[in-house]
Amino acid sequence: MSRKITVFAPMTLASLEAIRDDQLRDVVVCFSDLPASEFSADDIEQAEFDALTDAAALSVQRLVEVEAMPLRVVLAAVVPHDAPEMSEDGDYVVAAIPRAAVTAIYVDELEASKEVNALISAVRAGRQPTDEQYEKVETRLLLWHEPTEIDNLIEAYPH
Repeated sequence: MSRKITVFAPMTLASLEAIRDDQLRDVVVCFSDLPASEFSADDIEQAEFDALTDAAALSVQRLVEVEAMPLRVVLAAVVPHDAPEMSEDGDYVVAAIPRAAVTAIYVDELEASKEVNALISAVRAGRQPTDEQYEKVETRLLLWHEPTEIDNLIEAYPH
């Protein structure tokens, strides 16, 4: 049996429909591949939290590149440990994430949109965001949602 890992994929709200329709292909992911036999549960949990945080930062990068509601979205999924492959540009990519592999969807609370938008606006204007702008976004918690809530999320968040 192949060992499984949790990957965290940076998304935008517009990606929710692709998740629902099982159309996620060539997905950039962040992950930790610490073997459970060699590390404590706390170490593994911290490494996975760090991967989630990295994916949330990449979600902001995606928001800079597209017109979308300024909320970070991260998808968590369980895949075989050898599924992520290094792409030519240095990102880890999973060829496909089936909807059945999705274990959680993390989305910023609506109130975070002001801070995320300020950060995105600074980058789009060619300015370096301030440490305070980064901190305001990074300290926002992502809300956890069951994968079964996908239709409710699509309906609730305009995109």
